[in-house]
Amino acid sequence: MFEITPDFLLMLAEFTFAYAICVISPGPDFAMVVRNSVMYSRRTGMFTALGTSLGLIFHATYTLIGIAILIKESEWGFTIIRVLGAGYLGYLGISSFFKKPVAFERMAHLDDDIKHLPASEDLTAFQAVRIGFVTDALNPFCMVFFISIFALVLDVNSTLPVKVFFGAEIFILALIWFLGTAWIFSNKQIRQQLARTGTWFGRITGSVLFYYGVKLALTV
Repeated sequence: MFEITPDFLLMLAEFTFAYAICVISPGPDFAMVVRNSVMYSRRTGMFTALGTSLGLIFHATYTLIGIAILIKESEWGFTIIRVLGAGYLGYLGISSFFKKPVAFERMAHLDDDIKHLPASEDLTAFQAVRIGFVTDALNPFCMVFFISIFALVLDVNSTLPVKVFFGAEIFILALIWFLGTAWIFSNKQIRQQLARTGTWFGRITGSVLFYYGVKLALTV
């Protein structure tokens, strides 16, 4: 295993907070979980949530391996990655802060446009997981996202057990969030209530992402 030191706890806290903020920001995976929860069923939405979480593990795994190789082979290469990551986090923060929060507003009215299908036409568990997985696995921004976050908090001396621990955390946090999303957005009244908080939601997450972008830029 690994030793739980103050440095590790600090890295864990920073990673958890930064990752959680990014995960709850609405993106293609969020939209797909909501869509399947509304169009098919809460069960299908939850299996879609499982698939999206597995897709994030896919990106996190090869990103961790790639960064580990880059750190070993090229200090300049890793510095470039950190600079690009800082710019990406800053961009996400600014766009989230100022962009009109249409995501929640549109999702509040999904029932108006989607025809509910009978149970016999619902997706199978495998189909729902596959849709969720492909949505994240084919999203190139997930790669940039993980490069940014890992460049921000990754200790160059991190051992394999530490990396496995963070990989497990990535999966568990994403699964909890998306399962909750499937449960909440399969209820029309709750979805409409959340739509009213979209403006402040975007401003809060945007501010935090921008802060991490600046912090990463200042540490390169």
